[in-house]
Amino acid sequence: MDFSHLVGVPYKKGGIDKSGFDCYGLVRHVAREGAGIDLPERPIGWRRHGKLLGRDAEIAALDVVFFCMANDYGLTDHVGIAVSPIEFIHASGPAQSVVQEPIRRYAHRIVNVGRLEKR
Repeated sequence: MDFSHLVGVPYKKGGIDKSGFDCYGLVRHVAREGAGIDLPERPIGWRRHGKLLGRDAEIAALDVVFFCMANDYGLTDHVGIAVSPIEFIHASGPAQSVVQEPIRRYAHRIVNVGRLEKR
């Protein structure tokens, strides 16, 4: 899937559109654009739209990847969405814009993988 048109969009806390995204808003946008799935605002409600596969799952395009990036507790604090089995797109934080990167770069930080399902 090609979401390269989103690369470079600035980070914006609470952002949900091309004027700026946070990580949750970007995943919601890509899920809607790529699969026609309207996710709730926060991940707690995303459970109704798919299933969790576990951290070692084989990743497919449009799988949501949950990460532990900035805490020592193993708690999810960041999400991205796979654009292929080897790359994902994410809004990494205030210092960066939306980027597309190899999933393997953050493999040690994956907490879980979710597969979205159209309802």
